[in-house]
Amino acid sequence: MGIDGNENEDYVMVEVAKEVFGSELTIIELGETFGALAAQISSSTPSPQDSPMLGPISEKAAPPAPATNQEDILPALVSHATAILQAHSALYTSPASPVRPICITQPHHSKKEIMFTTFVFSIAIAQANDISFLWSTDSDSWVYPDTLSTAIKSIYCDERIGGTATRFSIHNRDESMIAHLAAATYEADFALQIGLLSACDTTDCQPGPCALFRRKALEEAVVKWYGQSIFGFRPLVNDDRHLTTRLLLSNHSVTSHPLTLTATDTPTSLPKYIIQQTRWARASFVEGTCYPRIFLLHHPLLCLATFRRFYVPLLNILIVVRYLSTGESSAFSSLPDIVARLLVASLYSSTRIGQGWRHVPLHACSMLLFQVPQAAFQVWAGLSMFENTWGTTGRSRS
Repeated sequence: MGIDGNENEDYVMVEVAKEVFGSELTIIELGETFGALAAQISSSTPSPQDSPMLGPISEKAAPPAPATNQEDILPALVSHATAILQAHSALYTSPASPVRPICITQPHHSKKEIMFTTFVFSIAIAQANDISFLWSTDSDSWVYPDTLSTAIKSIYCDERIGGTATRFSIHNRDESMIAHLAAATYEADFALQIGLLSACDTTDCQPGPCALFRRKALEEAVVKWYGQSIFGFRPLVNDDRHLTTRLLLSNHSVTSHPLTLTATDTPTSLPKYIIQQTRWARASFVEGTCYPRIFLLHHPLLCLATFRRFYVPLLNILIVVRYLSTGESSAFSSLPDIVARLLVASLYSSTRIGQGWRHVPLHACSMLLFQVPQAAFQVWAGLSMFENTWGTTGRSRS
């Protein structure tokens, strides 16, 4: 597990890990992030932290050699992580201790930075123990006992599949009406969209709470994922979606397993929900606009789904503007079409994924909550695509 921060407020999470794992927990305190280390390797510029005689005792390992090209960066980082793990006697698993809980702390930067560090350490452990799959989840998510095994079995035999995700449930759905409707959205709109794309092996986002990666596919993608740059700008809030984009660009298939479950939380108030949806829309806009090559490599449905997500809301806005400016009405769809879509989708979601036909009104309302504001979310996402904050009250560094 990785903790983005090594100050007093961050050690509360370390204490939680100690309560859960007790004396079996290995704590590794890093004096710098592995993202900073990757930059040093890439530029061949030494840092004071490169010295094994400087920095925290947990980081005293021989520095990695400078890399001459991008392909050499990950092996150098993995070698450095391996040395640190060996220094803590935490590299190898054994029949007596098949799971080694490890908690990594580093200076505060961003979610993407701690993800990169933990990915490198996970790859080091996986290579040393011949582990083929890596699982990533968030601290606010619940992973059930059979989730990992079922997800692995679903892609084990197909080397083309670089990763898969599971279906969501919401564990705080009863905290507010917004949370209840948002939870129903995961059973309706999200499940239908993801299921359709997964049928073509082209799921465009492995969500943070429930992402399973084939190790070899992750090794190909992780350095390019971390180094993402658009016109010199480095996005930090689209980590999940861009990692999936990298798998797709490497010509890997990406799926989602509808019968495997992971529970996560959802915003409980309308302002928080709007912030979340705006952030997601911005990430979708960046990936869909800046990486069109994925549409040439994969099933046409991926392009169609992206077009529907981005350009149909824009078309709706143009229709409204035209009506307000000229008085001429037009429509991309019709009211009967919309009603039929709500009815069919809510019936299917309620009977197939939800708790029966009594939840049809709930799923219909959840689709309205999700679809009606999409035009505003997508337009603002396009106008603010380089916004790099999470919009929350926690620490933020862009």
